Amino acid sequence: MAVLMQATVSGIDEAVYRQMTECDFLARLNAFEGYGGLHAAGPVDGGFQVFETWDSAEAHQSWFESQIAPSMPPEMASKVSLVYHELFA
Repeated sequence: MAVLMQATVSGIDEAVYRQMTECDFLARLNAFEGYGGLHAAGPVDGGFQVFETWDSAEAHQSWFESQIAPSMPPEMASKVSLVYHELFA
């Protein structure tokens, strides 16, 4: 089932988000199996929030575990909250 992934990362700002998404981030994201084509991010109280569409929560989890988590400082991983909202076409 398609999902809207909502990630909230407490304690980071735009500079940290941009550092994590520089270089070939969007090219890698667009090429990743199961990515749905929407990536939007912005500040929220106390952190940053990201929204993406995915074919499934499992597809996003694969992306996160293989591409995002390894580039995060260990203390940041515990500050990520992921919520998956089912989408209907």
